[in-house]
Amino acid sequence: MTRVSRAIAVAALLAAGCGPARPSLTAVWAGADTGRLVAPAVARWCPARRLLEISAVHGDSGLAIVAYPGPNGFAGTLPLYDPLKDSTRRPSAAVAARLVKLDMVIGYRSIDGVARLTRSGGSISGSVQGRLVPTGANQDTFSVSIDFPALALDSSAGSCPPDSDRASRPAGSPGVP
Repeated sequence: MTRVSRAIAVAALLAAGCGPARPSLTAVWAGADTGRLVAPAVARWCPARRLLEISAVHGDSGLAIVAYPGPNGFAGTLPLYDPLKDSTRRPSAAVAARLVKLDMVIGYRSIDGVARLTRSGGSISGSVQGRLVPTGANQDTFSVSIDFPALALDSSAGSCPPDSDRASRPAGSPGVP
C-alpha cells in the first residue's frame, strides 16, 4: 500500500466515524426484569445547584444518576435514595431509568443502594449498586449494577439540567410549590 493510499484509507475511516469513541456507561439489571444497557455517557456538574448528573441514552432506553455531594465534594460513597420520598438529603444519589419492555417504555427509580464515585482531575468514574422500582403501581423491584469509566466533567454555564431551575417547571411539579 502506498503512502497516499494509506492516507486515503485513514481519512476514510475517520470520516466514517471510526475515531475515538465516547466513554460508555454499562448497566445490568436482574429480578422482576432482566437486561443490559451499554450507551455513551456524559457527566455534568451544576455548580449553582451543587449536583452531578451522569446520563446515558441508547435508542428509547436511558439511565441517569444524580449525585448531591456533601461538604467534602461528590467523591466517595453516597447512599441511594427514593427521589419521590426525599429529594433534599445530602450527601446522596438517585437513579432514574427509562427502559423498553416488550412494546412499552417504562420509568424506574432507585429505592436504595450505594453509589461509589471517584474524581480524578476533570473526570469522574464510579459504580452504583442498588434496587429500582417501576414508577407505576407495579412494585416489582430489580437489582441494578452500573459502571462508568472516567467521564469528562462538563461544568460550563449550560451544564445545569433544564429542570434544576424550579422556575422553569410549572407550579405543582415535584419540588415546586
